[in-house]
Amino acid sequence: MNQSEKNSQQKQKDIEIITDQNKVAKQEKTPRQLQNEKRILKYRIFTFAVTFCSYAAAHCIRTSWSQIKPQIKDDKQYGLDTQFLGYMDMTFLLSYGFGLAILGRLGDRLNLRFFTGFGMLGTSIVLMTLGAIQINHALTGGAQKAVFIILWIINGLCESTGMPGFVSAMGNWFSKNSRGAIMGFWIGTTNTGDIMGYILGGVMTYSMNLYWGYVPIVSGFMLGVMGVILLLFLRPYPEKLGLFIDEEGISNADQEQIQRRKLNSSFMIGTENKTVEAIEDYESKIRKDVEEQRNAKPVTFFNAWLIPNVALYALIFSVIKSTIYSLLFWLPTYLDDKSLKGLNVYITCVFDAGIFLGGFTVGKLSDRIGKRSVIMVPSLFIATMMILTVILLNSSAFGANFVLFFIVGVFLGGPYNVIQSAIMIDLAKQKGLAKNTRALATVTGLIDGCGAIISAIMQVIIPFIGTSHIFYLLFGLACSSLLFLIPLLVKDTKSLLRRRQRKIDFMTSQNQLHGQNQILSDPNIPTLQNLNDQKYSNEPLQNENRA
Repeated sequence: MNQSEKNSQQKQKDIEIITDQNKVAKQEKTPRQLQNEKRILKYRIFTFAVTFCSYAAAHCIRTSWSQIKPQIKDDKQYGLDTQFLGYMDMTFLLSYGFGLAILGRLGDRLNLRFFTGFGMLGTSIVLMTLGAIQINHALTGGAQKAVFIILWIINGLCESTGMPGFVSAMGNWFSKNSRGAIMGFWIGTTNTGDIMGYILGGVMTYSMNLYWGYVPIVSGFMLGVMGVILLLFLRPYPEKLGLFIDEEGISNADQEQIQRRKLNSSFMIGTENKTVEAIEDYESKIRKDVEEQRNAKPVTFFNAWLIPNVALYALIFSVIKSTIYSLLFWLPTYLDDKSLKGLNVYITCVFDAGIFLGGFTVGKLSDRIGKRSVIMVPSLFIATMMILTVILLNSSAFGANFVLFFIVGVFLGGPYNVIQSAIMIDLAKQKGLAKNTRALATVTGLIDGCGAIISAIMQVIIPFIGTSHIFYLLFGLACSSLLFLIPLLVKDTKSLLRRRQRKIDFMTSQNQLHGQNQILSDPNIPTLQNLNDQKYSNEPLQNENRA
C-alpha cells in the first residue's frame, strides 16, 4: 500500500470520527444547553408578541383616522375638507419618511428598548392631545389647522422609530433559515392594526354615534400602554443576555462549544499536524471575530445605499407602498362615494386580511425556493390584473368589491410585506458587509423612508384627481413595480437554473459511482480479483487430478 492510499484511509477515518462526534454532540445536550434553548425560545416568543402588538397599535391609529374621514368632512363648522385632509396625510408621511431616513440610523446606535418605547409614547401623547382639542372645541379656523399640521409632523417623527426598531429587534432573535415565514407572519402586525383601526373607528362613529374626536384619544391610549411595556420589558439584544443567535440558525449560549464544532468540521479534517498550539490559535481567532462582530460600528447613511440591491429595493418598495397606502387612506372614502356607507368597514377589513395572508404565503414560498423575486413577480402581476378589473367593472355592488379587494390585498400585500420585513433583514445581514453587520435599523429606515416620502406625494395628487380616478393611478404604480423587478427576476432565475444543473450533475455522478460499486461487488461479473480467487481455489483440485 503506497503513501497516498494510507493518507486517503486516514482522512476517511478522521471524517468518520468527527461525524460520530458531531452526532453525539447533537444528541447529548448538557443541562446548560437545554436551559439556554428554553431561554432563547422564551425571549423569541416575548419579542415577537410585544413588537407585534406595539406596531399593531401604531397602525390602528392610522386606519382609525382614515375611517373617520367622512365624519370629519361632514363636520362643516371646522372646514376640514378633503384637500386639507390630503395635506395632513402628506405631512404625516413626509415627516414619517424623513424620520425613518434620519432617526432610523439611531436604532443602530441607541438601545432599541428606549428608541421604540419613547417613540410610541410620543405618538400616544400627540393623538390624545389632538382628540382633547377637538372634543373641547378649543381651536377653530386657521389656528386649528396649523396646530393639527404641527401635531401630525410630530406624530410622523415619533412613529418612524417603530418599524426600524421592531424589525431590528426581530432580526437579532431570528435567523435567516426561518426569516421569510416568521417575518411574513410578523409583518401581519400592520394588517392586524389596520383591521383594529377600521373596527374601532366604525364602531365608535357608526354604531355608538360618538363624536370623532374620541377616536384618536382611545387609539392613542392603547399605543401609550404598549410604549410603557416596551420601556420596561423589551430585550432586543441576545448577546447581552449571554445568548448567541447564528445567522444560519444555530442558537446556543455556549459559544466555545459552537466554535469547537466549527473547528471539528473545518480545521481538523485533512490536517495531519493537529497540535495543541494550532487549535488554541484557531479558537482565539474565532473569539476575536465574534467580539469584533459584537462591537462593530453601524454603517453610515450614505454607505447603506452602497449595500447591494438596497437602492433597487428602495425604489420597488416606494412604488408598492404608495399603492398600499393610497388604498389604506382613501379606500373608505372611495367606498363611501360608491354608496357603501356603513359597509366599507367590512371591505377594508377583508382587504387587510388579504394583505396578511399574502405576506405569510409569499414569505413561506420564498423561503422554500430561496429566491424571493421568483414569487413576488407573479404575485404583483395578478394584483395588477385585479386593479384593472376594478377599473373595468366600476361596480357599486358589495359582493363584487368584497371579493376584488380581498384578491388585491393577497397578491399586492404579499410582496409588500416580504420587502418590508424579510428582505430588509436579508439586505442588512449580507456576507458582503463582513464584520460591519449592524446596519439593520439603518437599511430598514432608508427603504421604508423612501416609500413613505413617495406615498406622501400620492396623498396630494389623489384629492386633485378625485377618488373616482384613484385606480388609474394605482394601476400605473403596480405596472412600474413589475418593471423594476424584472432585473432581479432574471438574475434569480439564472441562479436557480445553475443550482438545478449542479444538482443534476451531482446526482448523475452519484448514480454512476453507485453503479460502479454494484458492478465491483457482483460476484457473477468476472474481475481481476475474482479470477485470482478462482485460480487459487482450483489449484488443490488440479493437483488432486494429477495424482
